[in-house]
Amino acid sequence: MNTQQLQATLSDMAMIEQERKWKQSVPSCYEREHYFATFPEVIELLKDLINIAQSEHTTLETIIRQQSVELAADNLDDVSEEFIKTWWKVKRVALDSKIAHLKQLLPITLHSTQPNYRLPNALIEQAKAIPIQNLITEPIKQYGDRLKSCCPLHNEKTASFTIYTSKNTFYCFGCNKGGDVIAFVQLLHSLTFREAVQYLIPN
Repeated sequence: MNTQQLQATLSDMAMIEQERKWKQSVPSCYEREHYFATFPEVIELLKDLINIAQSEHTTLETIIRQQSVELAADNLDDVSEEFIKTWWKVKRVALDSKIAHLKQLLPITLHSTQPNYRLPNALIEQAKAIPIQNLITEPIKQYGDRLKSCCPLHNEKTASFTIYTSKNTFYCFGCNKGGDVIAFVQLLHSLTFREAVQYLIPN
């Protein structure tokens, strides 16, 4: 990796630390509701920022998929390959945190006025049918009806992320996370159940 990419990675790590400190200073629900009642135009600004961050996230996922193909063909040494994968994860975590924090700032009343309808069962089943391995950018090895790779949910060098293809479920023996493809998307992108289904089956 060149100096510019290294500096970008260190900058992202610093951003995560700043966001951790920011969490401790998030205003209470009452303070937020009072603020938005006084300045309602800020709500639309927050929505725009969330849409921009989600667009950046989609772009990042496209870049990661493209670079993972190039990485497999470049035959890089282990150190360089691990650095690139770490960079991907740092960028992904930074954007996930940014989106989650922006959503957290939205007033509670905004969420309560959303139409409370259930997602169609057919749509949920359609989302569950998408193979988990199609969402993985890490190299995957097959062991019978199981697939293994390094976990995309945390940093590791030894593959402990297992996909059970017969049921389309996963379990990581490193971070002890598991579930179906919807649960995987929820964990990977910090989404709600509804958001994860819509991510898998966009309108």
